[in-house]
Amino acid sequence: MVEVPDGAVSADAPVAYSVNLGGVFDHLRQKIVLDIAESRFGVDAMKIVGLLQERIYIPDDKIYDNAIMPHRMCREITYQLHSAGWLQFHEVSTRADFNPNGTTYLIHLNMPTLVTALSVEMFHAVYNMRLRQTQILERYRAHVPVGTDVVLSEVGQIRISRILSSTR
Repeated sequence: MVEVPDGAVSADAPVAYSVNLGGVFDHLRQKIVLDIAESRFGVDAMKIVGLLQERIYIPDDKIYDNAIMPHRMCREITYQLHSAGWLQFHEVSTRADFNPNGTTYLIHLNMPTLVTALSVEMFHAVYNMRLRQTQILERYRAHVPVGTDVVLSEVGQIRISRILSSTR
């Protein structure tokens, strides 16, 4: 906006905006992780992962209250998430003898490690799909004799040309 001598602001002047792309990508990354947690483990697991995204460490007794779910169900879900590699537990003992009754477990979600693991899984899935696609195409080429005139509709010709061009 441009200031006019009398102090008014001109509406014709261009306006500059600043966008924090790092923040935008972090927000999208968190939403994608929540969606994956919901699809793999359910809505209750999504609640727990959402709580752990907001804080670095949460004690095990507080996560039950914050997630507003029964202790037993929350314990089962946190165990499922831990066994799948999504969560980490840190033991903090209040006694010198490390008695289990005096031990508090802090639950932690290591976001960079989780995002890397999910990315590797997804890239591997894409690789498997591409490999399967090429195997199907090779079988198709093996059964169709070379030089055979196959009459296809325009849609079929476009699809086959796309498949052939994508495998080269």
